[in-house]
Amino acid sequence: RQVLVYPAVSFDVSSHSHTEYSSGLFLTRAQLEWFGRQYLTKQADVLDPRFSPILFEDLRGLAPTLIVTAEYDPLRDQGEAYAAKLAEQGVPVTRIRVGGMIHGFLSFFGVLKPARDTLNMIGAIINTDTRTES
Repeated sequence: RQVLVYPAVSFDVSSHSHTEYSSGLFLTRAQLEWFGRQYLTKQADVLDPRFSPILFEDLRGLAPTLIVTAEYDPLRDQGEAYAAKLAEQGVPVTRIRVGGMIHGFLSFFGVLKPARDTLNMIGAIINTDTRTES
């Protein structure tokens, strides 16, 4: 199983979540651009599926996937689009959007109940997978 938590799977600057939530809510547009520059040697690399895995044409055969997104995260829409593409290609996918949360919310598990609940849920899914494989 693969677990992707608020994944960056493309260079997305036009989705609703990127437009609405990339200012003032922890992860900013400027930070996203900075992260992109750390990976890219030239702008055309944005189209390389190794940078934007959502661009891989064939995703069949990938491990069952759990994708966790946060309601107020600029990366939310691309994570959910990736979940949809995986499902369309027959990859078993569980997608969970955690309401009221921002990017990075799991880091605040000590003070945010939704973060603790989400971590417990991820652990339960992984634990179920390992018991099933035994």
